[in-house]
Amino acid sequence: MSHSPAYQTKLIQLKYDHAALAFEFALIKLELAFDRAVLAEARGLAAEALPPEDALAVSTGLSMIEGVMRGAENITQKAAEDHLHSFKQQMRDTFGIRVV
Repeated sequence: MSHSPAYQTKLIQLKYDHAALAFEFALIKLELAFDRAVLAEARGLAAEALPPEDALAVSTGLSMIEGVMRGAENITQKAAEDHLHSFKQQMRDTFGIRVV
């Protein structure tokens, strides 16, 4: 079965866009994992080196940062799921290919 050059170009572009976005999501997840490690280390250092009241203040601040990071991770995950759904829809609508 031969497809038109426009069909082939569209298919290649969709695959490229999907791969590029998947790579970006992987980088974001890697950055979040690194940030979590840094936060854990900072919390440990604060507990060791600071008086209890200061360590509590630092821990509270770090907890707030972790909350923001969880929100960013949730947004990233939702965007990845939305993109995958859109990619599957485009493949089905444009090419009649069902992606599982």
